[in-house]
Amino acid sequence: ALLNIVIGIYFYCNPKLIAQSLISLCRNSVVLKIYTSFLFLCGVSIFTAINVSLAVVAFSKLLIIFCTFLNLTILLYKRLYLLYKIALIVGISVFIQSISILYDFSKTLDLSVIKGNSGNINILAASLNIKIPFLVLGIIHFSNWKRILLILTLFLGVSIIFLTGSRATFLGLAMQLIFFLVFYFRIHTIKKDEFIKIGYVILPIIVSFVFSNTILAKHGDSDRYQSIGNRIGQ
Repeated sequence: ALLNIVIGIYFYCNPKLIAQSLISLCRNSVVLKIYTSFLFLCGVSIFTAINVSLAVVAFSKLLIIFCTFLNLTILLYKRLYLLYKIALIVGISVFIQSISILYDFSKTLDLSVIKGNSGNINILAASLNIKIPFLVLGIIHFSNWKRILLILTLFLGVSIIFLTGSRATFLGLAMQLIFFLVFYFRIHTIKKDEFIKIGYVILPIIVSFVFSNTILAKHGDSDRYQSIGNRIGQ
């Protein structure tokens, strides 16, 4: 919320950053009009809610996401090259986060402590899962030390996702990989170099699967932490 306010003030002080063509595009967007109407109805419903405080919290979440979407749209409109820089920044943050979580786990070997600063193991898994596409984008685009860093980060991040045993996140991760492979081969011709790039993405995930299963076999003591295959089966 604070970040949206800061960015909004920045746009207000620098109105030239907002392209006129983008404003026209937003005005004619049916999807944007429908979602704006949805937000309006959500806001009105607060006055008739049984639990007003819960309604305000839920509405604020929707509003924050909507403002974030608008801010990102303005920032990235005709500047999609910035996505690669964002991917690297996200990769560095995931690397630091993963190292911190695995370090805490190594001290206790208690799988329930794998929640980082999220306060909840499922929220941690979801937050990492959201960042996986950025890691994949960076691995495909970059080379040298940046690619190596992102490959290592992908391994660490997916390992933690597997260790959380979050079934919904497993489903999300699988869908991301399927969509990525389908669209990647639709826009690229099938060559040796392309298969190598795909290997940079798939291999860390396979290794993380084996790595996580090994840890679960030694330290898992409940249905949630028995094995990844068991959770996928559920």
